[in-house]
Amino acid sequence: MIIADLDGVFADFTGAAASIHGKWATKIEKWDFFKDWGLTADQFWDKIHLAGDDFYKEQVLPYPWAKELLLEIEKTDEFVIMTSPSNNPYGCSGKKIWIDKYLQPFVLDPIRIVVGSHLSLLANPDAVLIDDYDVNIHKFAKAGGFTITYPQLWNNAQMHASNGMFQVKRELKLWKEKQLSAKQREAKQREVKQSQGRSWDK
Repeated sequence: MIIADLDGVFADFTGAAASIHGKWATKIEKWDFFKDWGLTADQFWDKIHLAGDDFYKEQVLPYPWAKELLLEIEKTDEFVIMTSPSNNPYGCSGKKIWIDKYLQPFVLDPIRIVVGSHLSLLANPDAVLIDDYDVNIHKFAKAGGFTITYPQLWNNAQMHASNGMFQVKRELKLWKEKQLSAKQREAKQREVKQSQGRSWDK
C-alpha cells in the first residue's frame, strides 16, 4: 500500500499560498515559511480561508510531475491519497475538488482519499509513505512503515529537489523489490514447514 500526501507532493500549495499573499514562492525554503513574511499562523490561514473552495479550485496548481508521479504510483501498488485539511469547512471539499480535477482523469479507478493528520496510524511493514514533511516521515518510519521523502527545498531531501521524480521512482522500485523479496521468503518458509509436516506424518 502506498500512502501519498497531496500538498507538496502533487499540489503546489506553497505557490498558491505565496500568490494569495503577494509573495514569491521561489524563496520558500522552510516549513513555516509564512513567518518570514511577518505573519502569524492565524493571519496566514485567514486569507486562504476567505477564498473558500476557490483556493484549491483556482489558485492551487499541480506540480509539473504530478501526472508522472501518479502513474508511477498506480503501476507500483494500490494507493490512497492522504491529506490533512486546515480547520476550515472548505478545506476537505476543496481538496476533493482538486483531486477530481487534476488527478482522477489520469486513472480509471476512483482515487481513494483518507482525510486526517495522523498518518503514522497507517504505518506497517507493507506500507510506504510519500510525503514532503520531515515530521510525518519520521513518525511513519518510527511506527514501522517505509518512507520516501519527496524532495523539496524545505525538507531533508532538498539536495535532490532538482530531480525529485528520479529519486522517488528509484526509491519506489527499491521498496517494491523488498516487498517481493519478503513475500518470496515467506512462501519459502511455508514450503519448508509444510515439507517438515509431511515428513513427520511418515
